[in-house]
Amino acid sequence: MKEIGKMDKKSFGTKQFSNYEDRFQYFLGAGLFLLLLEFIISNRKSKWMQKLNLLMSGK
Repeated sequence: MKEIGKMDKKSFGTKQFSNYEDRFQYFLGAGLFLLLLEFIISNRKSKWMQKLNLLMSGK
């Protein structure tokens, strides 16, 4: 430990690397597309179910 204490002391700076590429927008776009698709399909399905219920109740 004494030998280590006798060594020359140097200070080191820190570098922060923050060059990165955002890729979340691909998943966000796919999620929004699927949400819109589900909304369109559910509206068509509900209209179809209402027509079917009207036909069934008439019998």
